[in-house]
Amino acid sequence: MQWWYFALLDEMVKNPTVSVAALARHFKVSTVTINMVVSSDMFRANLETRMKNNSQYLDEAIRAQMARNALRGLELQAKILETKQQTIPLPELTSTVDKTLERLGYGVKSNGGVTVNATGQTQVVVPVSLGDLEAARAALRQTEMAKGIEHDANGKLDNRHLISVGDNG
Repeated sequence: MQWWYFALLDEMVKNPTVSVAALARHFKVSTVTINMVVSSDMFRANLETRMKNNSQYLDEAIRAQMARNALRGLELQAKILETKQQTIPLPELTSTVDKTLERLGYGVKSNGGVTVNATGQTQVVVPVSLGDLEAARAALRQTEMAKGIEHDANGKLDNRHLISVGDNG
């Protein structure tokens, strides 16, 4: 590789949207030469490696800056709470503390997200008292008895008279 290939790599990493014409002008070569160089497998591999390394470097730098900003914000929040502790309204203070704790992972835990019912059957859960449940069961038994559906001595559905699938007798 010639010396300016590495400079070309640097330029393309620094400015990924640069045009071939601009690169040709910068390096004083033709666009055909730039196209030939950048389309080679070796150049592509080097460019990909450089871009990946640059991306990792930027990710680390961004994360570090975000952490510094978060710490500054928390320090400023602590100063304000310290200096104006008597003048901050309780609901605002409570909200601020709750949000801070939640974002740190100490807030109120939710019961989970959305529950997906893959069977296609709708299930509705309604809290009822034991008395209401017994009354509903009794009403169901009465309706079943009126339709001729038999129950055993415990009030359970008696299905002995039903023919099972595949039973010919």
